[in-house]
Amino acid sequence: MSSTWNGPAAYRGMAREQADPGAHVGTVQGETAYVAHPNTDEYGVPHPGYVLLTKGDIQITVLGYYSERELLLIADSLK
Repeated sequence: MSSTWNGPAAYRGMAREQADPGAHVGTVQGETAYVAHPNTDEYGVPHPGYVLLTKGDIQITVLGYYSERELLLIADSLK
């Protein structure tokens, strides 16, 4: 990611705009993260949940059909 990109501000904006149903801002490894739980859209199509965070110049996405709690645990375990 560009050093001028502000991940925490972007994640707060995504949560405020309700980019994903029920998504919110959380914390992973001391960093602000965007957390979206798995959901099914109005057409019955399932969508995975994910945790999106930025560490330094790297953006990390943990994506899968796991509970929000499990996704956060996986993201928190990354080194």
